[in-house]
Amino acid sequence: MVTEIVYFHRSRQCGYSIVCGFRPLIEQFGKSANVSVKEFYVPCYRASPLKMIRNILYVYRNRSKTGINHITGDIHYCVIGLTGCKSVLTIHDDSPVAAARNRIDRLLKRFLWFYIPIKLADKVVCISDHTKKRVDDLAKNDKTSVLVNQSVDTGFNCVEKVFNKECPVILQIGTLKHKNLETTIRAIQGIKCKLRVISEMTGEQHQLAGDLGIDYSNAYDLSDREMVNEYISADIVAFPSLYEGFGMPILEGQATGRTVITSAASPMKEVAGGGCALLKNPLDVTEYRNLILRIIHEDLFREDLIRKGLENVKKYTVKHAYEQYDRLYREI
Repeated sequence: MVTEIVYFHRSRQCGYSIVCGFRPLIEQFGKSANVSVKEFYVPCYRASPLKMIRNILYVYRNRSKTGINHITGDIHYCVIGLTGCKSVLTIHDDSPVAAARNRIDRLLKRFLWFYIPIKLADKVVCISDHTKKRVDDLAKNDKTSVLVNQSVDTGFNCVEKVFNKECPVILQIGTLKHKNLETTIRAIQGIKCKLRVISEMTGEQHQLAGDLGIDYSNAYDLSDREMVNEYISADIVAFPSLYEGFGMPILEGQATGRTVITSAASPMKEVAGGGCALLKNPLDVTEYRNLILRIIHEDLFREDLIRKGLENVKKYTVKHAYEQYDRLYREI
């Protein structure tokens, strides 16, 4: 019998998608009368040695000695702080290694983010077959399993909105290199629209948007309610990522009843389920621009994507996620 579950999330400064994916699941476990649920966000953003140590110590101080400790993603190395306790690690993608600056950095991240955490954790979960394959290649192990814990937060519901053909709001979630914001900025040059970017932009990204005359705004450190409102206010959700472990903004956009643009690559196209406008080459500015214009001007195309998206999100229910993790927790 599981009596206590402690969830450890990455710093709030890192973004929203991982926590949003877990939110319905955590709320469901919190409804169990005999289960105590706690959540903690590690204090440090980014991964310098000192900040990593601080995060590990934070996890160590707040761990449950008798219950289940669950690292929900990104901060894989924090499993070190759970040595001797029951632990679960969820891996969303291999982005720490993919974003490495050089060969030495790549080897260190492969060791600290994958090899050691996978060895130490009692259970290791990947959120898609695509992620499992990449992680198994990195860590040379057969310990990982696939559980699609992703379910759309109950706060995301379809809110009808008259599409603004004259000046649509294009919402992009994420500013890291693989989120491909720069291509979005270039693709909308000359299109009358407003770009809304969630997650702190770099100086170079601000410079690019300014140089190209883009009407844009940038927000970060938003609450859950504020994030929902960003989707409601949008006309198009842009998620042209170069790689992901899953792609939660796809489902959040679909659930809100918005047209979503994403990449025609795994796992995004599988997550989209036919309910997204797909970019064959997310780095191709011309293809991207033409797809945006098609969404703006072709009502039937846009409405069909919205209808298919609303149907697609029905597959991602909290009940299914809860049953999977409940079995997993009981096995430890």
